Amino acid sequence: STTVNNDGTLLVAHSQKTISTVRKDGTTEVFFTAHAPVTALTSDNQNALYAIIDGKICSVTKLGSTEIAPASTIFTSLDGDSVYYAYGSAVYDLNKNAVFTASSDIISACVDGNGNFFYLTSSALIRRATDGTESEVSGYQGGKHISISRANTLLCSYGDLIITDEKMSKVYSLSSSEAGVTLPSANLVTTPFDSENIIRTTLTDCVVYSSPLETETVINLTAGAKVIVAKYDISGATGISYCYYEDAVSKTLYKGYIFKSNLSSPLTYYAPPASVGVLFLNTANLYELPSVYSNKLLENMQKGTELTLLSFAHYESGDGKWYKVTAPSGETGYVLASTVSVRGFIPDGQRPQYNGEIVAHKGAVTAQVYKKVDGQFVKVENEFLLVGTKIEVVEPFDSSEKFTQVIFYDEELGTCTAWVETVFVDYNGFSMVQVVAIVFIVVTVILLGVLLIRIYQKHRKL
Repeated sequence: STTVNNDGTLLVAHSQKTISTVRKDGTTEVFFTAHAPVTALTSDNQNALYAIIDGKICSVTKLGSTEIAPASTIFTSLDGDSVYYAYGSAVYDLNKNAVFTASSDIISACVDGNGNFFYLTSSALIRRATDGTESEVSGYQGGKHISISRANTLLCSYGDLIITDEKMSKVYSLSSSEAGVTLPSANLVTTPFDSENIIRTTLTDCVVYSSPLETETVINLTAGAKVIVAKYDISGATGISYCYYEDAVSKTLYKGYIFKSNLSSPLTYYAPPASVGVLFLNTANLYELPSVYSNKLLENMQKGTELTLLSFAHYESGDGKWYKVTAPSGETGYVLASTVSVRGFIPDGQRPQYNGEIVAHKGAVTAQVYKKVDGQFVKVENEFLLVGTKIEVVEPFDSSEKFTQVIFYDEELGTCTAWVETVFVDYNGFSMVQVVAIVFIVVTVILLGVLLIRIYQKHRKL
């Protein structure tokens, strides 16, 4: 017997008592050696392995096996979520609850997406509908094992019955329509997507499928690939998630379905570097997902727009690091970190023309940086200028004012404009007070000169 895990690993029962794994690269390894012959294998969406050993269904791991109940055959539901076994003419679930009892002993069985069971007896293939009615399936030619196809192949299409006939040494199929197989709905995902747990990694090499029915391969992923899990839980397809993968080589955002058993826990989310970020480009876009190839919620947002920064994973794609944000209009999405200043001011590309520097005041060796919002000065989170920082004072400089606007250079952001308390500013040019004083002196000298001239002229007349 054989079964295949969601990561593509094939498990084979052979040499009477041995179960081995056969990986996609062709390498093999003994997985488990039983105390008696292994006559059947199956696995579920969590890659849990079950086998019939010495006439009993057992849960099997590398460390050993645990008997559950006597069984003659085992099989997994089409969606991979449930495992059943048959003993004599009765079918049970793993909790040993009776599902139904047939009119004769069951050799092999399977179940479709709507709960219709198909089972082989010594002489017939029977379809048992969800309402309990039974009928023989036409086209049956004999066999010992039955299953339902989960893929489109040269032999069959998705949902067709596959029958192994050992006596005739052949494998043949019956079409789903001919056999009365009910296919599960595709449950194709549309928005809205999940708002949390969006970034996960693949635990092993795996496949992105075109639908929950696994019919076509979109792309093969290697272990450790970061994927955007847009919808982790899908109604009607509990073992699979809807994901995106950005391929840096082809610059393509692939989308499709991945088995949950191939996905890690969500990556850790971290608090943002600041509660608010400011756009310093007029070309920044707000994306539905952290990828420039996803839908744009807002385009060409205005320079200076303030965005609320939210907790998010340290996720990078081919275009760089991403922030999760909420725009002033209420939309929540993702922006490239390279378009956002998290320090409350807007950088530009011009080098400052230094005419001052930051100096100590009352023992403080850093000057708090402020931004001006609606006429009020608001502290910029975690932003200070060290004593000795060269600055350009935005003239005119007035030492009597509490705050002074300055321009300085930041190695990460470039040239930035902000406000600091005037007591920290050592200005090398002429301040407003100095200008006023000079003007006053000049005016005084001029007036004095005029007065002296008039006195001189009056004296000459006398």
